[in-house]
Amino acid sequence: MKLTDLKPGMIVVTDNGFTCVKAGEHVVQADEDGDLFIECCDGNHLLDGQIGKDGELIGLSKPETYPVLIHLTMKEFTTLSAIFGVIETDPNENGAIAGKFKEVVDGIIGNIGVTG
Repeated sequence: MKLTDLKPGMIVVTDNGFTCVKAGEHVVQADEDGDLFIECCDGNHLLDGQIGKDGELIGLSKPETYPVLIHLTMKEFTTLSAIFGVIETDPNENGAIAGKFKEVVDGIIGNIGVTG
């Protein structure tokens, strides 16, 4: 994993090779200059200090991911779709809306099921 793969809000897993950070999952944050860090016992651990010679981050990895299945009522689905600004067709055309909605949140939520 490279530093350019990360964005604020993402989760990273640290190994037990850090003296100031417990091994486990941490939220990537950005300081006022846009430099990425995770919180540590000394304040902030800047992630650019973890770049190895090959450009890969040392001691950091992506967490294991698990697919999530969310079932929404049509009212919930319509509300979320409006928030994301993806309703561009007749709300009765569930398939078109579901396709657009899934396109917007794909990779974040996983599988979306609509009921109701």
